[in-house]
Amino acid sequence: MSELVDTFLHVGADAGASGILDLVSDWCSTLGQEVRVELPGGDDLVGVATGIDASGRLRRSAGLGWRRAAVAAGDVTHLRL
Repeated sequence: MSELVDTFLHVGADAGASGILDLVSDWCSTLGQEVRVELPGGDDLVGVATGIDASGRLRRSAGLGWRRAAVAAGDVTHLRL
């Protein structure tokens, strides 16, 4: 794990170039799942979690109630269809 951190720092804390973004995306069981995100302001968004952007925000499909911006904070619940 220290090699990954060293690489991350060596490439200027670039999650994509260091490989951390791919690694975290591979580990994330939320990606590809239908989810509901409860935002700090009280809004709920529903859609499919499609990826993680370079800033660590959740990317998602344009589903019911979803805005175009990536989600930086919120409670994510996997939905059963």
